[in-house]
Amino acid sequence: MFNIAPRYKALLVFPEDSYYGESMPFGRQEAAYKDAESLAYLNTEQALGDFVTLITDLKQNLSTEACPVVLFGGLYGRMLAAWMRLKYPNIAI
Repeated sequence: MFNIAPRYKALLVFPEDSYYGESMPFGRQEAAYKDAESLAYLNTEQALGDFVTLITDLKQNLSTEACPVVLFGGLYGRMLAAWMRLKYPNIAI
């Protein structure tokens, strides 16, 4: 993908799911993992919604609304890509 992206003038984006790495809701890990209320957003439905927002905002900010979005991944990312195509067919091909 890194080799062919420039040929197609493609933008590669690797979003990070909330609650992992640097993407901590509520500012820090201790607050994010504190209780059931703060963990309520740790689910695939929220992840899909976050990715829809990210893709929509990126396309608007880069003036690329007409450009297609191709999703791919491995393991969990692959499942998110498949669910995204089912739930939001207007967002990605």
